[in-house]
Amino acid sequence: MSITFLVPLFFASPPHNACTEYGVPMLEMRQRSTASTSSTTTKIFASGAWTVTRDGHLDDRGCFDRKEVRSIYRAVERAPWQTVSSPVMCFRYDPNFTEYVVDGKLRFTEQFCSGKTADLQTLQAIDLVKHELATDKPIAPLFEIRKRSDIAAPTADIKIYDSGAWTYQPIDKAGHPGAITTGTFDRRTLALVKRTIDRAPWDTTFSRIVCRAYSPSFTQYYVHGKLEFTARLCGAERLDERSRAAIAVVERELAIAQGSATAPQPVSSCSHT
Repeated sequence: MSITFLVPLFFASPPHNACTEYGVPMLEMRQRSTASTSSTTTKIFASGAWTVTRDGHLDDRGCFDRKEVRSIYRAVERAPWQTVSSPVMCFRYDPNFTEYVVDGKLRFTEQFCSGKTADLQTLQAIDLVKHELATDKPIAPLFEIRKRSDIAAPTADIKIYDSGAWTYQPIDKAGHPGAITTGTFDRRTLALVKRTIDRAPWDTTFSRIVCRAYSPSFTQYYVHGKLEFTARLCGAERLDERSRAAIAVVERELAIAQGSATAPQPVSSCSHT
């Protein structure tokens, strides 16, 4: 990655989608294991956007501010990424390892008791990145709709943020996330959605008498990061009338917004605040 590319990024006026996930990541941290197929990949982009994917599912995302991404860039680019012999020798085998990929190139593989480590400056750069990720906590969405299934079937995640931004993430039956569609509610619609969600009591009760029909599909509704209701065919959980009406309003406005949305666009994580 060249300095000439990053100078205008850091000092020019940020574009509308300045925090999109585009291009080759500045840094990837790939946590893998020889004992299982489980994996976690963290990607940090030059725009400041970062994502965490667990077993192929998008688990978290956020956006560093300019000061943070500048600090990360300097540390990553100035680090030598030299592999050296570890002063700590042991005979234990750990199947877990982490690959560090810089600008698309594997630079270092960290594994306990491997007999290898990275130079001090590189280890300090890794610590800096981990610290910035740990402190860059995203704000929970205003409202989430998580469509799920007990069997292999297409599902989806829908999120609405306080800013009015919304995202739709389809997931195929194999669990692979598809292209994200994003949009923004206008002020009138956002005010309606916020008012409707915040005024709903989100009270649930349970019925002893339920029907015997079964569907593997169910939908979870989250408000400010808290699971409030799980809708399932013939489920025992019942939601109060005002909250059911609130869901109907939100889903109606989402359907209108999605119908008018264009082809999937890169998601700007910075707008989700």
